[in-house]
Amino acid sequence: VTGVLSQPAGLYEVDGQLALCLAYQQFHSLRKVVRPGVSLELQDVHLLQSVGGGTRRPVLAPCLHGAILLRGFSCQKPETQSFYQAQGTSLFEQLVWERQLGLPLYLWATKALEELASKLCPHMLRHHQLLQHSTPGNPSPGLQLLAPVLDVLSPPGSMRRNAHKEILEEPHHCPLQKYMRLQTPCS
Repeated sequence: VTGVLSQPAGLYEVDGQLALCLAYQQFHSLRKVVRPGVSLELQDVHLLQSVGGGTRRPVLAPCLHGAILLRGFSCQKPETQSFYQAQGTSLFEQLVWERQLGLPLYLWATKALEELASKLCPHMLRHHQLLQHSTPGNPSPGLQLLAPVLDVLSPPGSMRRNAHKEILEEPHHCPLQKYMRLQTPCS
């Protein structure tokens, strides 16, 4: 790992050339360990070629069917995590696990939330308010702002992900597709 693109969203830089998305894994504590200098071995990952838009580099994304092995720890001191980043993690998890976003739409939503935060926080909202987890009767401001676009591109009401089935099912089905071309849905 050579860089952290967005720790709450589970986005990292690998070898200075690739993006690594760990959002589709259910390892909450793994995000605290992954920092520049960490050596990871990725098994059975999905490769998504960038066509433009949200990212300019190919993205590696392990799903629940794959494996992430920690081969070496980083001697670098971990960055102090701000309060809004810790709170924002739950909204990003909600986008993956409850809204069932595929990787292109997830990367777009992550970039959109980053841009909204830069424009709205701290002048109109606090970061933790924008990125808080939504409940059925109380959507977060971040989800309220993204919902109109997400509802058109990925209609709500799809079934929740079944982690056990994703791991064991053959042929393998998950929100990621192996070796697909990555296109941003809109700008």
